[in-house]
Amino acid sequence: MPVLGTGVAAKAVAAALDDAGPEVVVRGRRDPGWPPSAEGFDVLVNETPVKGQLVVDPRAGMQVGDLAYRPDGRPTALFAAARILDCHPCVDGLDVLLAQGEASFECWTGEAAPLARCGPRSVARRAHQRVRRPASISDHRPGILRR
Repeated sequence: MPVLGTGVAAKAVAAALDDAGPEVVVRGRRDPGWPPSAEGFDVLVNETPVKGQLVVDPRAGMQVGDLAYRPDGRPTALFAAARILDCHPCVDGLDVLLAQGEASFECWTGEAAPLARCGPRSVARRAHQRVRRPASISDHRPGILRR
């Protein structure tokens, strides 16, 4: 299966997939033969930051993962093409971000993440909205660092 990208996320995905048994082909944008062909593979994973162009064409029925995402929730080119072709499962970067947040919340608090109160897309979108940052810790937490 092609894993697009050569960064840390691509290496982690490639290692997990390699442990699962399928043939894994890792290609980066600077590698000869870029972009790779998805022919002969059932799974395609994009680990590059490319969002607006279709680097590799998915095929109908293929399993597609795209770790790239747009904070406003619009689909990346790969995710949109995969959905049109009815690829399943089809996972995008916001799904992955949400799953990471859920796992982190549960790890740190020992409680289930409160995802049932709102849709996953709104949780991920809110995570990326700009918030007013306090000028100092004392603006954020009264009584701290005040004399």
